[in-house]
Amino acid sequence: MFNVLLVDDESHALSGIRRTFPWEDFGFIVACATTDSSEAAEVLKRGDIDLAFVDVKMPVISGLDLIHMARRNSLPTEFIIVSGYSDFPMAQDAIRHKVLDYCIKPIRAARAREILRNACMHLAVKAEERSRGKLREALLHPEIMEPWFRPLEGSYQAFILRGAGDGSCPSFLSGRRPYGISLPEEAVYIVRSPEPIAVESSGCASSETVGIGGRVTELSDVSRSVGQAREALESAHLYPKERVFPYSPIRVAKIKGLALRLIRETNAGDPEKEEALLGDLAGTMRSFLFSERELDHLQASLIQALAPDMSISRFDDIDGYCFYIGKMLAGRPRKGKGTAEERMGRILEFVNENAGNRLSLDLIARKFHMNPKYAGEYFKKGAGTTFSRYLLEARMRTAKRLLLDPSKTLKEIASETGFEYFHFCRTFKKYTGTSPSRYRHGGSDGRH
Repeated sequence: MFNVLLVDDESHALSGIRRTFPWEDFGFIVACATTDSSEAAEVLKRGDIDLAFVDVKMPVISGLDLIHMARRNSLPTEFIIVSGYSDFPMAQDAIRHKVLDYCIKPIRAARAREILRNACMHLAVKAEERSRGKLREALLHPEIMEPWFRPLEGSYQAFILRGAGDGSCPSFLSGRRPYGISLPEEAVYIVRSPEPIAVESSGCASSETVGIGGRVTELSDVSRSVGQAREALESAHLYPKERVFPYSPIRVAKIKGLALRLIRETNAGDPEKEEALLGDLAGTMRSFLFSERELDHLQASLIQALAPDMSISRFDDIDGYCFYIGKMLAGRPRKGKGTAEERMGRILEFVNENAGNRLSLDLIARKFHMNPKYAGEYFKKGAGTTFSRYLLEARMRTAKRLLLDPSKTLKEIASETGFEYFHFCRTFKKYTGTSPSRYRHGGSDGRH
């Protein structure tokens, strides 16, 4: 919240300003409202007023005098001048002192909202610049933090917390005496401790994510730990259920091992083993919390070996990466008895034999060891049509065959082809151009 000071020597005007402006809507709170400009000067000197509305002409100390005093003392307050009449020279003087606005009483509600909206945006930017400046100064001149850490021992480590609503110190740093700097979108904490600090996801709120930098022995190197914590958070969007992201250098051996397994299974020409590995890929990535840079390395290895015409891409989630890697594997020529054509044939045979049951792409993916995100494109590429369309055609072929059996009722046929009765009648007519009854009695098969 931003603290506001209201100053006007006329009490009714002061009350009008207080009533007209929707303070809370824009994050303001009226810390002081007074008709005494001397009192206002003392309040300003405290240094905690963000925005002051001052009447231009007041006895003892005018509004412009208050602004001059604040500027001389380097106070952080921004000013909005309120006047009962238009005064061009006075407005020019106000502009020279860089006030945020100059408004004429009485102030209408729409104008009041506009003033607060602009002031809120200005103060938010100013607060962010001030916080970033403080962080930048601390990292460029770490000796600023040295007195804070002097009573403590151990190495230094940075933690970046995002999504914390109240800005309070996180529980996992309780008792650690962190040096903290709050920014609008995150809080940076630097800790000195003789041992690593364990951070559990269970200790974080559902809206919070924590990036953890590496430990450094010298305070002068703490900027490196801050950078690592921020880098760790760059991949947080890939793992929406995770809360804690410790920094890790690129794990070359793990990336190479995973790439070699995928390449080996692809070259072996066994699509089922390949798809089983691909189906486990998302789980593998999540268990290791691979960073975007590590996923770039994985893609580069696979592209070089399997799909030189493809390029490194980035996605919003892990499933996107798995889908893209699946496309690389799908484009690889197959050899040996386990060809993709044979496998597709087994899938279509299964669909035709079970068309009357509850079938879905997820079920197909599980049965044939495929990644569910990849199964739809794989099916369409192999069958030449979408899964839902192929399933419908298989059910309609079955329905036509069963309609030739006079012992079967329409309800029985509907059930055996996976439909409720009325849905079956509507779908059959839409597909063939005629009703099931007319088809059974020799009606035209007008559409297919």
